[in-house]
Amino acid sequence: MGRIHRYRTALSRRHRSGGFGIHSPFAFNFVLNVLRERRPYYAYDELMRLRSHAAQRAKSLPRHQGVISFKSAKMLFRITNYFQPSSILHVGLNYGVATAATLLPCSRSTSVNHAPQSSRLPVAQEVLQAFEQRITFSPNLADAIDRYAQLAAGIPFIVVSRIDSENDLNTLIPFIDGALQGEAVIIIRIVSGKFLKKLWEHTKNQLQHGHTYTNEKLAVVVSRPALPLQHFLLWF
Repeated sequence: MGRIHRYRTALSRRHRSGGFGIHSPFAFNFVLNVLRERRPYYAYDELMRLRSHAAQRAKSLPRHQGVISFKSAKMLFRITNYFQPSSILHVGLNYGVATAATLLPCSRSTSVNHAPQSSRLPVAQEVLQAFEQRITFSPNLADAIDRYAQLAAGIPFIVVSRIDSENDLNTLIPFIDGALQGEAVIIIRIVSGKFLKKLWEHTKNQLQHGHTYTNEKLAVVVSRPALPLQHFLLWF
């Protein structure tokens, strides 16, 4: 979403983020105690260390992209800690910090990472060294999805950080559509990206039950048959 549009919606988003007008008990708890939680968690120090390492190493790469912010990494940790998934699919590996944020909450969880070959991959492998026994890397998205489908236990938990082609978008959408039929959690980290915006709009339109939460930068989709369909535009 554009910056001007976010400014226009800032007041209403901030008002609702305080719980005003949120009648669903699930949404009220999720917004106030997960998305907007400000108390420190035990793993934040380690998460900060890993992010600092990635940021320092990224500086040496040609045309390097920014590392996920510490604020966003903490939010990924809190969301994962809340849902406690046993397995996670990451689409689009950056520097590994987002993956670390989702593996820190539980020492038994595993991750399948779609990790295209790039100059960022060695940095990600350094960041994720302590988790290497719990991670499967695949440069091919279709293969990553197949591996995840075989390993997955419990509800699907999918984190999408980047999509680089229309082909990858078309590969991911049917899997997302299938996950939305039951319980699932889908996090789209940058909803303004070219293909990520298309994925976000498609996912929101396909959702038949459950909630979406977005600050117009990041989006969280909670598909759950017991929840009525609601969309929350928030400040977090």
